[in-house]
Amino acid sequence: MRAGLALGFAVAACLAYAVLSSGAIQASLALAVLGLARPVLVPLVELINNPAFVYCAALLIFLAGLAACAVYQVAVLRPALGALRRVRARVNDLPEPRVAGAATPAAWAEARGALGLLLQRHGTFVAAWAAFQADALRGRGVPGRPFSSFVAAEPSDAAEPDDLMRSLPGYFTSVGLIFTFVGLVVALYFASKGFRSGDAEQAKRAIVELLNAASFKFLTSVAALISAFLITLCARQGAAAVRRERGRALTRIEGYLALWRERTGVAEAGGAPALAPADLLRRFDALLASVADLARDVRLLAEREGPERRGAGREVAEPAPARTGA
Repeated sequence: MRAGLALGFAVAACLAYAVLSSGAIQASLALAVLGLARPVLVPLVELINNPAFVYCAALLIFLAGLAACAVYQVAVLRPALGALRRVRARVNDLPEPRVAGAATPAAWAEARGALGLLLQRHGTFVAAWAAFQADALRGRGVPGRPFSSFVAAEPSDAAEPDDLMRSLPGYFTSVGLIFTFVGLVVALYFASKGFRSGDAEQAKRAIVELLNAASFKFLTSVAALISAFLITLCARQGAAAVRRERGRALTRIEGYLALWRERTGVAEAGGAPALAPADLLRRFDALLASVADLARDVRLLAEREGPERRGAGREVAEPAPARTGA
């Protein structure tokens, strides 16, 4: 294997040396390459030097920019906004702990599963919900950390579905500049023919044609810059609309979770959920009632044992009767 590679490198080096050291070989290769490229390059150069080609190329670049904006609106922005609006509307249909006995661990587990299924079905806040649910399972309750903090920790590509739109302006600008410089190179090629002819009038006409050609060759760059501006404007407006709708959906989800957090308590990391204020009040009232019952029992016991202790005290205080002699 290595011997074959070494032999191949040696042969290639010998051929390269022969080509570089021999003018006849170089001339023969140049003629062969020119003969192969002439049928393709000459019509292409003639086409690029035609003003109609530049106008068509500029128009196509501009239409491509409009098409990119339209596709973004229909295929990316509308589905994303529709999914967020459906999530915000259907959160209202999820079970809420408004009736007595609804705020049980089983009810919270059912509500958590329904909300997670809703978010997964519409592809919104998926990573944030996974982290939130992990905290809920560890703490056996509603996490005290707001759901918005989980959303803020999501990857940026999950919140912004327009990565390609942010790259397209650079692509359009590059394509426009490529067309412009290729057109200028072709115009310079045709202008050089006039200078090589030796005729002053033909050289003057070549300069005028070069300037005229250069003026409309920049149309592709202008069309590309306009398309890039439109795409950037469309992408920024779409991203702003998505952020607004995400904020509204997140506010609705936070309100829904706050209801369960108030009834079931806040889950502590690695332990049982902390008691909600209503549960604390109920337990405090039960404790006060128990203390009152204990105080009443002690008072009754004291009242029942009081007369017995007083009677025993009188018996001890009375003197023993005197004994008479026989």
